[in-house]
Amino acid sequence: MNELSAHDLLADSVVSTQFVKAVLSVPLDGSVWQKVTVRTVELQRGTVLQVVRFDGKHTDTKSVSADDPLVAEVIAARFRHVTVQLTGATIEGRVTKKGKFLSTRTEGPTQASPAAAASHDRQKSRLVAESAPFLEVLGLASGGSVKPTGQRKYRQINEFLRAVLGAHGIDSILVESPVRVVDFGCGNAYLTFAVYHYLHEVLGLPCEVHGVDRDTALMSRANERSAQLGWSGLTFGQGNIEDAVIEFAPHIVIALHACDTATDDVLARAVAWDTPLILVSPCCHHDVQRQLKVSSSPSDYSSIVRRGLLKERLGDVLTDSLRCDVLGLLGYQSEVIEFVSLEHTAKNLLIRARLTGGVPAVDQIAQYRSLRDQWNIEPYLERALSARIAPILARVPRG
Repeated sequence: MNELSAHDLLADSVVSTQFVKAVLSVPLDGSVWQKVTVRTVELQRGTVLQVVRFDGKHTDTKSVSADDPLVAEVIAARFRHVTVQLTGATIEGRVTKKGKFLSTRTEGPTQASPAAAASHDRQKSRLVAESAPFLEVLGLASGGSVKPTGQRKYRQINEFLRAVLGAHGIDSILVESPVRVVDFGCGNAYLTFAVYHYLHEVLGLPCEVHGVDRDTALMSRANERSAQLGWSGLTFGQGNIEDAVIEFAPHIVIALHACDTATDDVLARAVAWDTPLILVSPCCHHDVQRQLKVSSSPSDYSSIVRRGLLKERLGDVLTDSLRCDVLGLLGYQSEVIEFVSLEHTAKNLLIRARLTGGVPAVDQIAQYRSLRDQWNIEPYLERALSARIAPILARVPRG
């Protein structure tokens, strides 16, 4: 085969219905791109080609059609090594020192080993590709691959997005134009960037995503990174949860690991907006823990409360149970799920609540009051939403 066969191989492959991926490495024409990967990707608008180019430090990713000039540019480029994966074969080619192009074709599935198959399955399960540019901007990835130090956060990002997309009623939210999201206590904003990336880049939806945190330096850096990516719909502002200025009423409110009553502040703001979907991952339950230390407990639970660690765990459960009950009284249907396994973070519970507008039944109100009074607890969320909760509780007298 002569050297032109490398060009022909790529030209024929990328337009084939069997094309999966092509990897080109070691440039021969002085190109700044050290490695180029082309793969098929399913987006909302249909099947496209994702072209990922790596210059040794940075990654450039674009999703284009097969007839885009960028694809022609890649096909025309000269690299020493070329690997093409089709659904039923793998073709490996290289240019020798004498300039000849030699290739071998191996028939069969592209996954050559169980380890490769497992890797492929894991990649398919990811909602965010490792080559997503924002991962590199955030320092989680390099050269189109997530760093070992970023694997835990990468997993968390994907599982959180899965929890968002798995919420009942999400389809009715995603038809909004634009879809509006607020992330409270966003910190380094990994999730904020991930949500915007998925809505805007993957689903192709118009959206406005705003992150809030008290750390001015973090918010300034996040805005710089958003500008670096050219994402005008992703913004950040400094402020407290309870009084941060938000320019729109969101369709989705999220908060990951808002400590102690900060989770309640997030829930209170979301309820005030009648936000259709709320996702919060609580962290630290000090408020109820303090109340349990000074209040009398039901005698039936004496064997639990006299053991410190069990009493602490019980306080955690009571806190989140009462939060869900308060949301239920206000027309939300709530569930508590594990959004990521314990091996990645011990703080893996997620309260997911959607607004149904339902009116609470009398026994629902009575059950909430009974649980609260039995433990002599005054939930912070009830206090924060007292103007809305008090009239509801008044429907059921004490006793």
